[in-house]
Amino acid sequence: MPGRPSLTGAPCWIDLTSSDPQQVIPFYTGLFGWRSDTNEDPQYGGYSIFSKNGKPIAGLGPQQQGNPYGNVWTTYIASEDAEATAAKAAEAGGQVMMPAMTVGDQGTMAILGDPAGAVIGVWQADRHGGFGLVDEPGAPVWHETLSRNYAAALSFYADVFGWTYRTLGDTDAAVAKVTELGGSVRREPEDTPFGRLASVADPLGATFQITTLQS
Repeated sequence: MPGRPSLTGAPCWIDLTSSDPQQVIPFYTGLFGWRSDTNEDPQYGGYSIFSKNGKPIAGLGPQQQGNPYGNVWTTYIASEDAEATAAKAAEAGGQVMMPAMTVGDQGTMAILGDPAGAVIGVWQADRHGGFGLVDEPGAPVWHETLSRNYAAALSFYADVFGWTYRTLGDTDAAVAKVTELGGSVRREPEDTPFGRLASVADPLGATFQITTLQS
């Protein structure tokens, strides 16, 4: 499937911060059939672009000194104004981990933390529009966060990006209620041969499981 224009409020790019880019490049190119090309312009700090069939798929950047979040993938959400989105995130209880900054002639980025601590990126496109290939083998198809504070995360993403939600079953709704009532999620809902299962705990730490049984 050909690439599509990035939609405001939708995932538009992913990149990997790596402590050893040269070691992981063969892994991803071998696994997904990607090609890697490194931008030699010093202003991009050795950033590489993974591509497939000549279309950009993902980025790879070396871990910067003092960055505690090495060896992690980050999803970027498309924005018409990265600075305004960062400000909205702060108002919604998130954290601006890196203020909006211009990346050459490619676009403007910001790094945010949601109220539960998940890290996300914001991308305001200029020359780099994001994914060039989606929804086929070797291309990004789904993005999710496993949240320590489900209810706060739902509110945050709705406020900042205008997202709406549909729960996948009674188990997911019950998990949201657990956190609302002061409990915690020990293992997020997942589909199993026995139904959709989650492990949760009451406010004092007693654990139990909830499930939606298969019909």
